[in-house]
Formats: sequence, structure tokens, C-alpha cells
Amino acid sequence: MLPRMVSSARALHAQPALLALCLACATSACSERRRAPPPPEPPGPTTPPEPPGPTTPASPTSPTPPNPTSPTSPTSPTPPNPTTPPGPAPGATRIELGPIESVAIEYHHTGWDNVRRSFTLERAGTRFRVTTNASQGGGPDAGAGADAGADAGADAGAGPTELDAAAVDALATLDELVPSDGLKDCNSHTDDYPELTVRLRGALATAELGSSSNCRHFAPWNVVHDGRLLVQFSGAFGAALEPVLRAVDPQIRLTDRESHAAVLDFLERRPAPSGVRVAEPFRERLTRAAAAAPAVRGAPDRPVIGVTAWCKTADNPTCRRLDARLTLGLDADFAVETEAEVLDFEVRSLVPVPTAGLAKLAASPVERALLASSKTRPLVLRFSRGDDCSQAQRSAKDLGLPVPGPSDCAYWFTSAAADDGQPPSVFYLPALDVAFLRPGGGAAEARFYRALGAPPEVLADLTNIRRRYVRLDGTFVPSP
Repeated sequence: MLPRMVSSARALHAQPALLALCLACATSACSERRRAPPPPEPPGPTTPPEPPGPTTPASPTSPTPPNPTSPTSPTSPTPPNPTTPPGPAPGATRIELGPIESVAIEYHHTGWDNVRRSFTLERAGTRFRVTTNASQGGGPDAGAGADAGADAGADAGAGPTELDAAAVDALATLDELVPSDGLKDCNSHTDDYPELTVRLRGALATAELGSSSNCRHFAPWNVVHDGRLLVQFSGAFGAALEPVLRAVDPQIRLTDRESHAAVLDFLERRPAPSGVRVAEPFRERLTRAAAAAPAVRGAPDRPVIGVTAWCKTADNPTCRRLDARLTLGLDADFAVETEAEVLDFEVRSLVPVPTAGLAKLAASPVERALLASSKTRPLVLRFSRGDDCSQAQRSAKDLGLPVPGPSDCAYWFTSAAADDGQPPSVFYLPALDVAFLRPGGGAAEARFYRALGAPPEVLADLTNIRRRYVRLDGTFVPSP
């Protein structure tokens, strides 16, 4: 059974070649949104991975990206994605089970309730006999509430004893399946945690599908077939299954709403069931693709040291198209993130980063103070084009400066970590030539301000959570 899814500036000046990537053409350069350094790769499965597939393979599936409107979590706006070509992803698999002979469904929902259901459907000519094997929780009021996916009112398990075969036979074709590197899931909201296991026995083949996702149609679906792990990102199977679920028990909560589309972490995975064959880890595959991109390949002194990738399922349900972030090393102290367009594991383009701004920021006393007060190495310099202008406009108002227009809202963002508190995070706004210091805390924050040479009045008032602005040379700017 599928297990439960619950989820240095010196080098910059001394080595001009380090900046070669960011001098590339507009379709090949760097940028990135603010995000903590890429999380460590989750432990892989115990079984050996399959050999790498073709160089332009199949489809894909992360923690939801930071909220772009919050000053605590800036993000680069996503570059325009290429149009996804029609048809399945390269390497996609289609499985025909043949006429369905039996279906076993296990459903468990937790959150605002705790409901278990277990059903068996057996073919009897043009009908399927429905047997309720287990029923726990629910009742007359189960399913009430704004997020309920089905009408309430029936007693728990009081579904039909028979179903028409046509609805069940709609489950016999499993398509848009791509080799997976581990179990995937997606959560678009809280307090609503379904878990489904569906075992299908057809006249031609069998398959087991599992989901612990509350995203639309319970996508993605993890599929075990012939000892191999596949994934379906589109939720097509869930869309076919939902009428069956609604028929056998009207109280089962469905996830068929458009609002349940979400941003899915494509690289996140959990180990596959023991003995099930898996694909090459998506992170390794995307890292290799990034290193092969022309702009990156042209700057061998700037290695790819991290990747993140998300799939926006609302307009890209098969996850062939990804919004990716590449972290490229500059030296031992600094790295820069680039914002990339990815299609079918091929990096199509990178967003340019202002080269002059990168060198100036890395050499500044502000960033040096951040290095001195933290354990983070390298510090990742993240560039945002600032499409929503919120950070630049708020800072301009704080300082009594003219509010910048849409073309002047870009900013750099850097954050770091320490064992004894949190150093301030730095938002540098080139149009205003000023950095906003978001408050940190503890000894690490005090250490940052001392390293920056802050005046006594600032050092004496670190607990006052208010906006502090500073030039990159360390000169503090008073706000009215």
C-alpha cells in the first residue's frame, strides 16, 4: 500500500569572468526571487533509481512560494512562461487496464473531522455491487461547512448498493503518467487532509493509486504499476473518480473546486514504497539541465549550487512548464539566484540581473555586516523586478521621497541565519539608493549593527521594531 502523505566582493572585482553570466543576452542571464537557501534533498528511496531517461523527458511537481505582498517574504515575479505545447509530456505513459473487474477504495479525512470509509466495487454484468467495508465518523452533520465538497444529510455510508458500470469503467484508462522520483502531494489550504488509496483490477492490468492532496481533483496522484512509481499531475484520474466517490457516499469531501488549484513544489518528494522502482531524482536532473544551459555553461566559474522549481497547476495542470530558481556560486561568500523558464526539464531562458548592482551590493558594508553576524555561507543575493512596487513605494513614503514608478521598483533581497538570533534582512532599492533593514532579533541582530558601525542611538534601541534605512556604505538614513 502507498504510505500516507501528510508532507566575496574581492573575487567579484578580481575575477571579471565571474560576471560573464549576467552580461549574457536578455534571454540568458540571472535573477531570482527571495527564498531561503534550497532545502536539503529529502532522503531518497531505499531501492536503486532507474537509469536516466531521455534528455527531454516527462513531466513534473514545492512548499508554496513566498507571499509576494509580504515584506517578510519578497519574491521575484515569475517571468512569462513559454506556451506549453499540446499533448502529453515526452516520455509520458498511458495504461489501459481493460474493463474494470473490481475497485477497492480506502478514504480517510482529517482536519475538522475524522472520517474513514472503505468500499469494494465488484462487477456484476452491467452493474457494480458496492460493499461498505468500514465506516467511521461522519453522521447527519458531516460535510456541513463552507468547504464541504458534497452535500450533507445522509447517514454515514448510506450510499447505493449498486452502480452503473459506465461510471466505474471511466477509471480504466490512466494517462499523462510520468516516471516519478518519489511520492508527491499538494496542499492548497489547511484543516482539510484527505487520504485516498484506490486499487484497480482490470481485465488487462492492475494499478494502485494514492493521494494525500487537497488540491484540485486530489492531484497529484501517485501510481504504482508493474513495480514502477509514476505520477499524474493533472488530476484526470481524480476527476473521473469523484462521481464514483459522490455516488458511494455523498459525505466524502471532494476537491473539485477551481480554488483548489495550487502552486506545487516540483522537487519535493518522500520515499517510495519498499521495492518500487523510481526515476532519477528530479533535483539532480534539473541541476544537470541548468548546468547545460548556454548562459551557465559559458561561465564555468559560476557553478549551479542549488535549484528550486514550482508548478502553477491552475494554468499548467500537467506540470510540463516550471517556474525555477537557480542558485549560482560567485565565491565562498556570495551566490546569486537566477529566475528560469523550464519546459520538459529544459532550461529555456534566464532573467537578466543588473551586473553593476550585483558587484556594488556584494562589496558593501551592509552585506559584509550580514556575513559577520551570521553562519550562512554563501549569502544568496536575490534580485526582484518588483512588479507590485509595494516595497519600493512603502520605503519611499517612509523616507518622504517621491514614490517610484513601475520601472523603478526593483530590489535586492538578502537574508541570513544564526544560532543566537536572527540578523536583519536587507532590501536594497537601487532607485532610492537605500536599503531597508527588516528587524531580526537576539544577539545576531546586535552583532550585525555593531559590525555595521551603527550609531549609539540605534544600538540602544534595537527592540523598537520600526523601519530602519541605511545607505550601502553604512550611513543610516533618518525617516520622518
